[in-house]
Amino acid sequence: MQNTKNEIEETASVEALLHRAETSYFGNRFEDVILDCDEVLKIEPNSIKGYILRGRAKASLEQHFEAITDFNNALDLDDTNADAYYYRGVAKGQLDRPEEAILDFDQSIELDPNRAMTYFNRGIAKRKQGHHVGAIKDFDIAISLERQYAMAYYNRGNVKMDLEQYFEAIYDYDKVISLLPNFADVYYDRGLAKNSLGHPEACLSDIDKAIELDPNNAKYHYEHGLMMRKLGKHQEAIRDFNTASTINPKYTESYYARGLTNISLRNLKVAKEDIQKALDLAQETGNQFLENQIQLTLSRL
Repeated sequence: MQNTKNEIEETASVEALLHRAETSYFGNRFEDVILDCDEVLKIEPNSIKGYILRGRAKASLEQHFEAITDFNNALDLDDTNADAYYYRGVAKGQLDRPEEAILDFDQSIELDPNRAMTYFNRGIAKRKQGHHVGAIKDFDIAISLERQYAMAYYNRGNVKMDLEQYFEAIYDYDKVISLLPNFADVYYDRGLAKNSLGHPEACLSDIDKAIELDPNNAKYHYEHGLMMRKLGKHQEAIRDFNTASTINPKYTESYYARGLTNISLRNLKVAKEDIQKALDLAQETGNQFLENQIQLTLSRL
């Protein structure tokens, strides 16, 4: 009787700890999740849920190797657990191991074929490998399972940009904007697609919206400057490059673009200073391609 009573108490304690850990997880208190799951696993060393939840918390703290160990332990206990394969795949993706991630997503899909986010993450991994057609197919399936899956539309649009399918990309970005109207990146990317179709003014309009939503994004100001320069509005372009370089003082491309713009304005002394700054940053970051470009420009000044 005493053993039964102790077992009941331990079961109740495990359930209470797991419930508290789940609450902490959704409150982004990941250290608390780990502490509670540690206690769970002391009481019940074979708690699959304890390993998976602790692994998810560790992954959220970017402790991906440790997270994978927890997911491995869960799979040692149950090699038919779709969640463990899925979350291990996500962790491997974060470690830039897309081939291994895809194998885990394949296994998770075999066990649970109706989860949109597994296809979504497999699509992300396939894009990293350059498997664009396969990535689009996975995003298609994710969308068929979850029609309002904004990030699936967004990433499908990005793959279509890779394939230079600009009209199709814009279609996906339009859908994302209808679902997430305050998502700055999608306006920026739609602007790039419009520019690729020869519509710089329409591109500017989208990038203006991106800047309105996220004014501290140096990339947006830089691209806005490139468009201004393309339209022959050199002073406006320089203001954009100034802003980009203020936000990110190590933005090599922004200094280089400002230097090229000053060449167009015949401000050669200032141009040389900017281009030299860009060269220093390119050498500092090891960007050999850009370094070669900049050195060629300097040699002609």
